[in-house]
Amino acid sequence: MSELENQIEAFIAQKDYAKAAGLAESALNKIPPTTFHKVIGRDLLHLTKDAANFISYFFEEAQKSIQVKAMYFEMNSFGVNPDMWYFDPFAFSFCGNPDDPEDTHWLADYEFAIHETAFQITGYEDLQEACRDHQENKRYHDKVQSDAKDAFETIVTIRFIELLAHALQFAKNNDFAWKNIPIFCTAHDGFPLYHSS
Repeated sequence: MSELENQIEAFIAQKDYAKAAGLAESALNKIPPTTFHKVIGRDLLHLTKDAANFISYFFEEAQKSIQVKAMYFEMNSFGVNPDMWYFDPFAFSFCGNPDDPEDTHWLADYEFAIHETAFQITGYEDLQEACRDHQENKRYHDKVQSDAKDAFETIVTIRFIELLAHALQFAKNNDFAWKNIPIFCTAHDGFPLYHSS
């Protein structure tokens, strides 16, 4: 892992999403301008209440099948799926691997999901089009474009994590039933991973 990635992970662990995003945005700013630079300074916090309500619905459905001890939210592979950006919810009757606290493979062993239900992420439609253009016009062959997209994807992942952290705070402020349930989130194959515990 690079020094930049280590620093970003450290800020996320400290719940300082502004500094984490700022580091990634600084890296993007060092690259000549592309359409991906439009992500700079833009968050997803307008979705906080809706995301919290969606998680409440999912939690209530999951509780009908298992005693929920943890939840995981994964954003789709947004960089190669420009049509719709969303996150899927997963629930567990356990939390973590007691034999190895650093292990995250257990997140694949979810016990409850509603596969036809996902939360749509809105507000970045122009960035979705940038991803579409990148694919359709094979801009990934250009190093500047490729490097910019890599930095951009890190920023979007941080903003997604920031959204989920704010949704959890909204749940705490409004005494939602899942307010004390550990949550984990990232983008598919993404960096970094957030956990609230």
